[in-house]
Amino acid sequence: VTKCQTDVLRKAAPVRLAAMHFCNPPQSLKFFFRLGRIFMGELGPRMKIITPANQPNETLATLQSFGLPPNVVPTQIGGTLVVNHAQNLKNRAMMEEEADEKAKA
Repeated sequence: VTKCQTDVLRKAAPVRLAAMHFCNPPQSLKFFFRLGRIFMGELGPRMKIITPANQPNETLATLQSFGLPPNVVPTQIGGTLVVNHAQNLKNRAMMEEEADEKAKA
């Protein structure tokens, strides 16, 4: 993330980022999270970058402490939400086709 991109996030986006959660990141990525704080300006020290433990039950407990119930957390990280990427892509394509047909009508 470049300085320009962080400025856009900080000043132009209609949201306030207080924390980012990265589940099961590699150790090398944790280094880049620390480095990224340098480019975030005054937001850097206030931004919480949360990297829960690599154990699914600990990750799920951490996410629950922030208000994310197991039914919205994918099974890969300890939740109960089954993600079917291929079916999601098909559904999205059908929705876009329907939107295109409505726009033409």
